[in-house]
Amino acid sequence: MTDEQKARHKERMKAHYAANPEQYRKNRKDWKSKNRDRKNELNREYRKRNKSTLNARERELRKLKPKQELTPEQKAVRKAYSQKHYKKKSATIRARTTAYYRANREKCYERQLLWAKNNPDKVREIRKRAQSTDRHRQKAAIKAREWRAKNIEKVRARDAEYRKSEKYKARIARNREKRNEQCRIKYHTDPNRRAYLKSLARRSRGYFQVIERWKRVGRLCYICGNHLDENEICIDHVIPRAKGGGNEVSNLMPVHRKCNSNKRDIVDYPVKRKDLLVI
Repeated sequence: MTDEQKARHKERMKAHYAANPEQYRKNRKDWKSKNRDRKNELNREYRKRNKSTLNARERELRKLKPKQELTPEQKAVRKAYSQKHYKKKSATIRARTTAYYRANREKCYERQLLWAKNNPDKVREIRKRAQSTDRHRQKAAIKAREWRAKNIEKVRARDAEYRKSEKYKARIARNREKRNEQCRIKYHTDPNRRAYLKSLARRSRGYFQVIERWKRVGRLCYICGNHLDENEICIDHVIPRAKGGGNEVSNLMPVHRKCNSNKRDIVDYPVKRKDLLVI
């Protein structure tokens, strides 16, 4: 058909539609129902040919048309439809998304950063929800161990620098009394305390000799010199393990838990009853 013939045909169709709108709608509906596959194919071809023009038109329409809030029912319907569509076309959607991301990696990354900057509350909620899963914890632990193994020197230098900082000293001072109180409560209220002492005896190979020594020295704590009850006994290494001390009976002394905590790993710690060490 020539251009003139197309124009005349178009005018005749307009006139026919104006004169018989109901008949035209019925015929169009019947044709669509009979030729659904052909119609979808024609629509796909048309959209493929005019993709950029259609996208630009849609963007302009979104700017002109105010965004409407969906009702809970509409949101539920949309969510169900999206889930059904994704389940049906999951492989195609994943392949298309992966291809686009690989082709536009930097653009996607910038868009993600911008969204995260504009939605900090949503980012925190997403991270919290992800971190609550066992799968995320396992992946995070594996990733942290691998990073630590690759950067062990960096980690040690960072930890050493942090221990010298005022922040670390303030944290230790702030939590010392609280930690001591928690240890004291756990030690005295733990129903398995006797089993703990027996396991300590097995590890030190001299627990009962230490108890006999405690009785010989008059049931005293050699650090503070005060009376030491049986339910308060804590085994102390005179020369700390960290400084090369062993588990020999001669290097073990019964003391208060608080005294042991205050002594820490100091070799020349001032003690009030040094004479008890030779008994």
